[in-house]
Amino acid sequence: MKISENRGRDLRQFAKFLLVGGGNTLVTLTVILTLKSVLGVNPWLSNAAGYVAGVINSFFWNKLWVFRSHERKVYDEALRFIIGFGVCYCAQFAVTWSLTRLFGMAEWTLPGGFVLSSYGLSTLIGMAVYTLANFIYNRLVTFR
Repeated sequence: MKISENRGRDLRQFAKFLLVGGGNTLVTLTVILTLKSVLGVNPWLSNAAGYVAGVINSFFWNKLWVFRSHERKVYDEALRFIIGFGVCYCAQFAVTWSLTRLFGMAEWTLPGGFVLSSYGLSTLIGMAVYTLANFIYNRLVTFR
């Protein structure tokens, strides 16, 4: 297989990973908003339930579609997946916190009058770090 074929395969896999991430966001928000707004469940319990649903959704879509794992030890993969989520979340948090401290309370006015705060920019950078780290971790560790 040529390098360009590998690169194309890698890009398709990463695109699938991003699509699953978008789907997870929708699942998470749907569960949170349904529990909180429709059923009147405590907001913090709704939030936790939404994230649990998103992580479960993410695990199965990544296992079956993105990485096409055929490992029969689902519990082992699930444990590695959850550990990866925790490690990558900590990396994202560290980047977001550090950059927010570095930038201070700065705000930038973008074209169209949109205001971007230092926290907002730091969060976007932290999300990019999380996404890349999580993809690499899952590819090399969880679904190897």
